[in-house]
This record gives sequence, structure tokens and C-alpha cells, in this order.
Amino acid sequence: MYDARAEDGVFETLLRSYGTAQQRVRGDVQQMIKRAPTLLVRSETFVGNDGSTDLLISLDGTIPIRFRTAQYNIPVELYIPKSYPREPPLCFIRPTSAMEIKQSHNNVDPSGQCHLTYTRNWQPARSDLVGLLLEMQAVFGSDPPVYTKNTTTSTVTLPHTTNTQHSTTTATPMNTTTSNTTRTFHTPQTTHNTNSNNYVSPITPVLHQHPTRRQLHNKLAQAVAEANGVCALELRDALENESKLVERKRTLTQGVQKLQYFKSQLDEAVILQRQKDDEISAWISQHDNTNRTVDIDQLVTPSGALATQMFDLVATDTALEDALYYTDSALASSRIDLDSHLKLTRSLSRDQFLARALALKIYNMQINR
Repeated sequence: MYDARAEDGVFETLLRSYGTAQQRVRGDVQQMIKRAPTLLVRSETFVGNDGSTDLLISLDGTIPIRFRTAQYNIPVELYIPKSYPREPPLCFIRPTSAMEIKQSHNNVDPSGQCHLTYTRNWQPARSDLVGLLLEMQAVFGSDPPVYTKNTTTSTVTLPHTTNTQHSTTTATPMNTTTSNTTRTFHTPQTTHNTNSNNYVSPITPVLHQHPTRRQLHNKLAQAVAEANGVCALELRDALENESKLVERKRTLTQGVQKLQYFKSQLDEAVILQRQKDDEISAWISQHDNTNRTVDIDQLVTPSGALATQMFDLVATDTALEDALYYTDSALASSRIDLDSHLKLTRSLSRDQFLARALALKIYNMQINR
């Protein structure tokens, strides 16, 4: 057994055995510890009804409940199965040596295992440990599952905790002459003596209920607990939907901002394009010479001797390229033999190489000028 708060490495190692659900288990356990700090995370060997054993994560400690305006701590132990969250946790009441489990409890069997509506209606996507904690507090707050044995007076009371530092709290029932153990639940009250550490506990009367009234009370408590569980699920769903809506609102706001930015950029581009169109239209109207006759040969004229030589070389290169093409075509159609084709190709290629080399030299001279 170990305390996961002290040995996080061992806890993480055990957590890996939960496979793909380990992130869910870690998150649910952390939320559970925040709501019930008195619980400790441990490793326990769970023995099933068939005798099989498995090392599981367990939450061991006490959970607070409110019973008749007073707070009590109920000792519990929760096992998280390896199939969590597909299957619910296993809940047990673990009474101390001074406690006993209440007989014929609606939600706890004699072995201490809890049978709750929340676990029967377990939904993997919506149910979690915190919801189970709320269900246990609601059910046990209306019908506590354990009572404290009092060997002196043959009566029982709930285990009670108080925040008083210099005094203790007890509850003493009026009826102490019964031969059998009477199970009654009292609300402890404490009267402090300011001059000493002694205290006086007032006598609390025993509450006797008619069986029919007790059954009605139990059914009503169970209905309230079920309604509380449903409300807790609905509230959790509402909170999840709210967080999703907030996230979607943030995403939509960012999208709108991006669209507004793109719109401003497009508006600027449209304005710039219109300005360019106006400039081009003005230039065309200014240089419109539709009535003037233009000689095609005069459209492109060399600016100097090098340009004239470049024109001639480019024309020669193009003409030689065409000659090589038609030479290949003549060979393919058997109009000339192979020897003639090779001679012509060699001669034309040499002339084309010289023309291209001279054109490249003239180009470099023009660039460097």
C-alpha cells in the first residue's frame, strides 16, 4: 500500500495499467481529492467474488455528510477498475472497530458495498467520481450507513467530528436500560467550561419513529437523492455546454476579426487596381494613334551595331534549328541516306554553335556596358 501524494512515481506506474483511460483517471482523481481532501490515493489488491485479484487505484478515507444540521465523517473506500470509465467505481463502507454497518440499509449491504442509483445509471461520458461523491453525500446525509457502538450504555451514535480544539463532543441518549442494542442517531451539542477543560454534554432524547413513517422517510430520501443525482448530471452538462459555447464564441470572434482584416486588405487592393486602371486608360487615350499607318518592319529596329548583329545571329540560329528539324524528317522518310544526314547535321550544328557562342558574347558585352 502506498500514498500517491508521497510516491507520485509509483502512482504514475500504476496509472499506466489503465491504458488509454489514464488521463481520464488522473483528472477524475485530482478533482475528487479537491472535493474531499480527507481521501488518500492508494494502491490496493482487489479480490473479486470469483477469487480473482487485481492491483487497482483506490481512494481511502472519509467523506463529510450533513445529518440533522451536524457534520459527520463516513469512512469509505472506492476502487477504480481497469475498465474505468466504461464501468463505475466500486464503493464500500469501511467501518472502524468501534462502528457497525446499519442493518437493512437501502443502499449498503451487510458487506459494506454501496449500491447507488448513480452507479446503476452510470454513463461513461457524463459520470465521474465527483458526481458519485455528491450522490453518496446526499444519500448518506438522509440515511447514514454506520453507527458508533457504545458498550457502556448499549446505545449507538454516529461518528462525529468537531473543530473544537480544547474539548471533545459526545452524545448521551436518555434511554440506557434496554437489554438489546438500540440504534439511534443524535445531533451532538457541546457546552464548554471557560474555567477548566471539563465539559458537560446535555442529554439528547431518543427519537422513535413509526415503521410506516420510517419507510416513507427512506423512500423520500431515496427520491431526493435520485433527483439530486439527476440535477448534478444536468448541471454538469450545462457547465460543459457553457464552456463549449464560450470556446466557440472565442473562435467565431477570431474568425470575424480575420475576415475583417482580409476585407480591409481587399478594399485596399480594389482601390489600387482602380487607380492602375485609370492610369492605363489615361495613357491609352493619350497615345491613341488609330489613324496613323504603322510599318511593321519599323516597329522593332536595332539601336546599334551590336543589336543589329544580335538580330542576325538570332535569326541564323532559328533558321539552322529549322534546317536540323527538316534534315531529321528527311532521314525518317528515307529521302536521304544516313551518311548524307550525318554530314548535314555536323555542318549545321557547327554553324549553330558558332552563332550561339557569338550571340552569348554580344549579350555579355551589352550587360556589362
